Amino acid sequence: MGDNWNTPTGREVVWRLRSAKCAPLLAKIILVLLAREVLSGDAQVIALNVSTSLSYIVGAVLGHVLLTRRFGRLGFLAVARTVARIAIAAAIAGVIAWGGVYVAHLIAGSGRVGSFVALILGGIPAIVVFVIAGRALHISELSDILGALRRRPAAAPPERQSATSERESQGP
Repeated sequence: MGDNWNTPTGREVVWRLRSAKCAPLLAKIILVLLAREVLSGDAQVIALNVSTSLSYIVGAVLGHVLLTRRFGRLGFLAVARTVARIAIAAAIAGVIAWGGVYVAHLIAGSGRVGSFVALILGGIPAIVVFVIAGRALHISELSDILGALRRRPAAAPPERQSATSERESQGP
């Protein structure tokens, strides 16, 4: 921009730099540009996904810092513990999923049938293992979800008939 920052566009850029949303976006832009220069091929595609995840982390940390300054302690330790437990359960389930996909591709190849078999052999055991690991790690949110799934939904109220349908059912 040089010396011409005092224009409508320049003022817009300066104003947006003060936004809390700016840091994660800048982090993502920097990571994407770095990946473009350093990596090639599929690694660039993977780097795009990683840069998005890292930008969310930057935003979460920045948001936590700003909220802590404004409101004091937020009880983040409980959230961090839950996130750590979920990460451990997900890592264990991920290993199981990877093993199932590996075996499926050995058995059925990598075509449509192989992909379907991989989904079944990787996905179902991974979900079961995640639930077992989550319960063993005392992830309370998982218990809440499982409890809601076990409860039967309340009976739906009987449908009201409209005045028109009542007259039609009574005949002429």
